[in-house]
Amino acid sequence: NVIWSRQYAKLSDSYFSTTTPLVIGDKVILGISNKNSGSRGFVAAFSAVSGNELWRFWTIPEGAKFRGAPTWMLGSYDPLSDILYWPVGVLENLENSSGQKNVYDNSIVALNPKNGKVIWKTKLAESMPFDWDANEPLVLTDVVLGNTKRKVILLAHRNGLFYLIDRMDGKIILSKPFIKKLDWSNQNTCPPAWGATNWMSPSFSPVTNLFYVMVLEGCINE
Repeated sequence: NVIWSRQYAKLSDSYFSTTTPLVIGDKVILGISNKNSGSRGFVAAFSAVSGNELWRFWTIPEGAKFRGAPTWMLGSYDPLSDILYWPVGVLENLENSSGQKNVYDNSIVALNPKNGKVIWKTKLAESMPFDWDANEPLVLTDVVLGNTKRKVILLAHRNGLFYLIDRMDGKIILSKPFIKKLDWSNQNTCPPAWGATNWMSPSFSPVTNLFYVMVLEGCINE
């Protein structure tokens, strides 16, 4: 029997849901899809016992001119540091929000799961020719760089770049193409509009120390 049920977004506001709920302790946490238009994106937490909403993090502040920045891909949680990491999509019409406060498009945000407050944010690209948002799976692991062990996020972005991100402060340690052809010009854009990868789950092996990703090679005119 159904114990509780809560509607947390309305289809009439251009919202729909594609994400699996993430359970952290006594909280159920979800993102939202919004077709990159209409309403602004968010991550919301609910009581696992009653279904009551506990907090809601908005990817765009109320009253801002921007729209989009969806959160339709599931985030990743580090139980040791008690930090929730969530990928955020692009804005409607690929607008540039550089310098705008509390706009988190095409970013990774680190959230406090207790209250939804932002710990840090990292924007991954200022402008791109297509809807290559950051809604891809985030893999959390530890790597040794030099003589130092670092807690990192591994991300294969739809724009064709692999990102190695310090998950304690959000600093980008490395960004490097993982496809053979990478060209963001309008004449022969590579990868194509659907991106170099997408929501397909990658895997990291601590045995081989390799990151395995489903990849699509190609350009817009091919």
